[in-house]
Amino acid sequence: MHILKGKRIAAVLIAGAFLLTGCGQKGTPSQISEPVSEKNAEISPTVEQEDAEEVKSFYAPEGFSEQDWSGDFNISKCYITNKLTGLNRFYIDENHVLWGCGRNEYGQLGLNDPQDTDDTGQYYEDYQKIAEHVVHVDCSVNGYFMVYLTENGDLYGVGDNMDGLMMNDVSEDPEYDIYTINPGENIQYTPKLLMSDVSYVSAGMYSLSVLKNNGDVYWWGRTYGINRVDVAEEPMIYKTPHLMLENAKYISSGDTTMTAITNDNELYTWGNNFWGQCGIESEGYCVEEAQKVADDVSMVWAEKMVLNDVADHWSPYWEMNYEYNYDNLFILKDDGKMYACGKNMGTEQRTLDISAEDSGAPEDQEIKGQYGVEFCPIQVEEATFVPKEG
Repeated sequence: MHILKGKRIAAVLIAGAFLLTGCGQKGTPSQISEPVSEKNAEISPTVEQEDAEEVKSFYAPEGFSEQDWSGDFNISKCYITNKLTGLNRFYIDENHVLWGCGRNEYGQLGLNDPQDTDDTGQYYEDYQKIAEHVVHVDCSVNGYFMVYLTENGDLYGVGDNMDGLMMNDVSEDPEYDIYTINPGENIQYTPKLLMSDVSYVSAGMYSLSVLKNNGDVYWWGRTYGINRVDVAEEPMIYKTPHLMLENAKYISSGDTTMTAITNDNELYTWGNNFWGQCGIESEGYCVEEAQKVADDVSMVWAEKMVLNDVADHWSPYWEMNYEYNYDNLFILKDDGKMYACGKNMGTEQRTLDISAEDSGAPEDQEIKGQYGVEFCPIQVEEATFVPKEG
């Protein structure tokens, strides 16, 4: 374990640059499982050239266009084997062993080490072995928790139990307040079996979406009608798994917006809809139950067009400034074209005034922008993250 020192490194998005590889820590595992994408077919990430000036452009990681989502859907192509955040890296090696490094103040490394709690000045540089027989891993972007799926369909979780995420009861907690997030106060320090017969799991910032083998989709945790806790409406909270949908074959969660595709290729959404990213108008800023918003959908990405992260190492000095993270929902339709809704995709106006008292900022702020709930054609540009010294 080491104290943070040295210069900060920014993760800078550079279009057309080479893929970062070979930077694993000396003496630690550096093998990454094979990427989930196939090499023998392509997505059509762009519209025809004559229409290019009329559509919005968004970035996706290098290799995005080589992914093949045609034909029969296979959930194993969606498994995440390399997950990187500003706090941690988790990866699954070729032997299906899950490894992790980075910080552990929320118990997210599963090391049963309570002394790490709230210690943001320490991190694990060497990779720690977490579990065997693992096929898929995901975690909160804030590092609050980590979940993984085993070969036999068992779902395990470790880390913060906010709103009962780790399925530890919070109903009798006298300090529980739906308007307050208090990470680090109720931690699951060792991996806990959350569900069995699971096909897939997708982590939000404060929530979990789980797809069962029978097609049922469960969601629990919390989300807001905007990404800012300090200016949110009353949050949408389920402290135990809530059945959102049946007959699904895939799920994808952004930080606060969730999606599912059914076996009939219908797209359903729920959660944060401040910028219309659920693809439907709503009375408030949050869609509280799954709503059908599109047909003929082959694949969906909530907020960023990424499954496996591109970098194969973690640094405590990185600033994870994801320029491919958007307040949008992206879909690939059966016609092979990409579409999006949400921020900057329409002409509707959204304005929200935030007082300094509510936000704790030095002065009042204003969130203002355009949005649209209609799915419109987009152009996707591939790019690669390259670390630069700050």
